[in-house]
Amino acid sequence: MSVEKFAGRMGSVVERKRFLARAGGATAAFLGLEGLMAPMAKALYDTHGCTLCNPPGSCGPQLNCAWMWTACYNHQTYYCFEGRQQGGNCNSPSCPSYCSWYTGPWSPSC
Repeated sequence: MSVEKFAGRMGSVVERKRFLARAGGATAAFLGLEGLMAPMAKALYDTHGCTLCNPPGSCGPQLNCAWMWTACYNHQTYYCFEGRQQGGNCNSPSCPSYCSWYTGPWSPSC
């Protein structure tokens, strides 16, 4: 299979999944079944472009792993972190987490 055919096939699979996910969400909302769906965790603290689960602070010795992403705030790049305790799900970007923090600003500007 050529690279072009592979890329085209993967693009159509991704588009189909995106369409089905949107259609399913719209159908559930239309039928009023939102109450039956699992609630999404909400981050509560917005600072320097980072939407964090906890007030920014230090994590202490129980920190086992962290989930990190970048944010652009006032044309400056910041790194945002959600820390997990041992036994927590290190692959989860959702709240709650053990601790939250951010660093920056860093170069390059965004």
